[in-house]
Amino acid sequence: MQGGSPRLQPWGESDTHHDQEEVFYVQSGEATFEVTDAPDTEAAEAVSVGAGEVIRFPAGEFQTGYNEETNDEPVVGFALGAPAPKHDWDEIEAAIPCQACGEETGHGVSLSDGGAFEYTCLTCGNQFAI
Repeated sequence: MQGGSPRLQPWGESDTHHDQEEVFYVQSGEATFEVTDAPDTEAAEAVSVGAGEVIRFPAGEFQTGYNEETNDEPVVGFALGAPAPKHDWDEIEAAIPCQACGEETGHGVSLSDGGAFEYTCLTCGNQFAI
């Protein structure tokens, strides 16, 4: 199992992990998660998760977690993934607006040797790193 302690910002990107399920535990604040079977945010269902609550996402389900802009309290929580201790980077997909073609589409995600996230648009092939 791998985990982390995220602080959610008032924005987010939709992503999925085809190789693992994820569980998010909200320690303080209230997070909003948009959940969908495809990277189409218009079809997403919004779910609020408050302090002391958890939400689970099966492998392959797209989710976006964020803190509502109107919420003054930061969201602090834990993200847990199972079963692998590390990601199969070929099995991660993020749905974000492409900088080249302008479409909100799936992007392949990889990790560079320097630790940066590298995204590749699955529609036009544009690549960028953050």
